[in-house]
Formats: sequence, structure tokens, C-alpha cells
Amino acid sequence: MMRELENKTKNNNTALLGLGISGFCYFAALGYVLPFVPILLRTSNLTYAEIGLVYMAGLFLSVLVQTLWGTLADRVGRKILVILATVASAVVATVYPHASTFTQFLLLGLSWFTFQAAATTVTPLIAVGASEPVTIARRFGKYRVSGSAGWIASTATSGLVSESLGVQTIFYLAAILLILSAVSIQISIKDQAVVKSEATAKGKLHSLVVNRNFLIFLVTILMANISATTFVSFLSLYISQLGGSASMIGWAFSIAAITEIPCMIYLGGLSDRIGRKPLLIAALLFYPLRLFLYTMASTSNLILPIQLLHGMTFGVLYVASVAFVSDITSESRGTAMGMYNTASSAGSATGSALAGFIADSRGLIDMYRFMAAFSIIPVLIFAFMAKETLRVQYSSHTQKPTGKT
Repeated sequence: MMRELENKTKNNNTALLGLGISGFCYFAALGYVLPFVPILLRTSNLTYAEIGLVYMAGLFLSVLVQTLWGTLADRVGRKILVILATVASAVVATVYPHASTFTQFLLLGLSWFTFQAAATTVTPLIAVGASEPVTIARRFGKYRVSGSAGWIASTATSGLVSESLGVQTIFYLAAILLILSAVSIQISIKDQAVVKSEATAKGKLHSLVVNRNFLIFLVTILMANISATTFVSFLSLYISQLGGSASMIGWAFSIAAITEIPCMIYLGGLSDRIGRKPLLIAALLFYPLRLFLYTMASTSNLILPIQLLHGMTFGVLYVASVAFVSDITSESRGTAMGMYNTASSAGSATGSALAGFIADSRGLIDMYRFMAAFSIIPVLIFAFMAKETLRVQYSSHTQKPTGKT
């Protein structure tokens, strides 16, 4: 028994190390691509509304496939899905700089978000599977920090690379990093057990659908992401409108990611002790503050200190959310995580289209004002309707939860 536990711990540590390397490469790739896609679309003469529609279409397609990816991961295995999706993303990244029309960008957006949905849904499941129940938030937070480090490294240099070597180089570097991410998964991860019973899988899906607390959480995440999508999809354009350079855009995203690291490690792990709900409420409260401060910025330089709030609006919210989902279920986490990402994507898709039309008709500042007011709603929903999920009592002998979720 002791030897079996030692082997399990060794395999878990190897898996988390490999996931860390993979996460660094994967999010470094995203750090090159995401801030500059809006710029690429705008310089290709797409309107704000068309840019919003490109994001909306891709995100709505990911809404349809997120839960499918999660359920499929529970049944056929997680490792192979992550590898295939990551390699496919690399192919899309190499094609992006060669597109020039709305239709071409629309097709690329649909492909990009579909494959990204698979990777971002299934990879956290592997990380959670390599963690003990009592340390899920802390261990997951430490793993996810590697992604933040990769994002910081790429966004800090992306502006200089773009200005000196051209935007195309950004996308080619991203493709190389995505391939390295897939290789790391292949080398370090042993695929985890799958759910083989179709009837059992259906029963577990039904148990999630009728779980009132989980549904309240999903509604909260959906509404929060309606406003949160503007942190990425329109911020580059807003910085440019305020006179910021490509380097300024890169630094804005880099500074934001730096704040994720302490928040994920310390505040994310805090949810293992005091509960998920207090941390989630605190994170949601920073959404209207951050969005409102954007509207007060008179120069691009003032965006940089506002980005320091990203640690709360993303870092804490994401880690505590994954822990919340893990609390809900242990045997059908893939399905539950897929439903969580579906809600996130649905909110982002709705928000992208809405923000694009508001920006076209009223301008970017009024768009951010609207989103600031709207982001108060999910705070109220979660604070007054959701219940705590943390399992607070564990037997020191059995290591099984004795309290209720």
C-alpha cells in the first residue's frame, strides 16, 4: 500500500511538472496571439461590429462543443484530446496572418475557439486528477501559475517582436510554442481513467442539470463573462485609440498576468480553508471597478495600473471556480468542467457581439461604461443565491470527506 501511494505521488508530481511546462508554452502562445488578433482584424478594415461578430461566432461554437469535449474526455481519455486540439491550434495560428476578409477571419475564429475550448476544458481535468481533494485549489493554482508565466513572457516581448519583425512572426512563434506544449503533454502525462458506462454518464449529467447550486454558479459565470470579454477582445483597440503603441499593448497584458501569480497561489489556496464563495464574491466585485476605471483613463499609460486588478478578476475567480466545480462532483468532472466553460463561452460570445455594436454606435468609452454597470448583476446573483461547496471536515484516518458539499 505504501509503495502504491509513493508511486501515485511520483506520477502526480511528474504530471504536474509536465503540465507546468505545457501550460507555459500554451499560454505563451495565447499571449502572442490574443492581444494582436483585434489589431489584425482592424487593420484588415473590419468594423467594430464585424470584429464582435467574429468573436461571437467562435465563442458560440465553443458553447456547443465545450460540454461535448468534457464528456468525451471522461469517456475516451483526456491526453489524446489535449494533444490533438493543441496541434490543430498551431495550424490555425500559422494561417491567421494570411487572412484578409471577414469570411476568412470568421472561419479561422470558429476553428480557433473550437480547439481552444478542448484544451482549456480538458487540461484542468488532468491537473485536478493529479491533486488530492483537500489541496485541489492550492495545487491547481500552482500549476496554473506556469501559464501566467508564459503569458507574461510573450506579452512582454510581443510588442517589440511585432514592431521589429512584423505581426506575422507573432503567429508563427505561437504555432511553435503550441507544438512544444503538445510534446510536453505526450511525454509526461499518463492518461487517466475514463467513464465507460453510457448509462452512468447520462445519470451524472442529469445530476448536474438538476443541481440548483451548480446552475446558479453557471448563470453567474455566464453573466460575468458578458462584461469580462472586453478585457481582451477590445482592450487592444482601446489602448490604440488612447495613443498607445504595440509595445504598450503587450505590456498591458503582461502586467495583468503578473498579478495572477500571487493571487492564484495565495488567494486561490485560501479557498481551501475559508471556502469558495467568499473568494468568488470578492473577485466578482472587482469587475465593475476595473471596467469603470477604464472609462476614466485619459491616456494609454493609465491603463497599465488598472491592469493590476486582473489578479482578482481572473486569477482568483478562475482558481476558485475550478475548485467550486470540483466540489460539485468527483466522477463526472469532465462534464461539469465542460458545462462551466460552456457558460463562460456563452457569456463571452454574447458580450463580444453586444460590445461591438455598442462601440460602433456609441464608442468604446460608452461600451465600457455599460459593461461596468452590467457587471454588478452577477455579483448580486451569486452573493444572495449561491451556497458554499467546500468540504470542510475530513477524517485524518480515511482521508475521505465526512461533511456535505
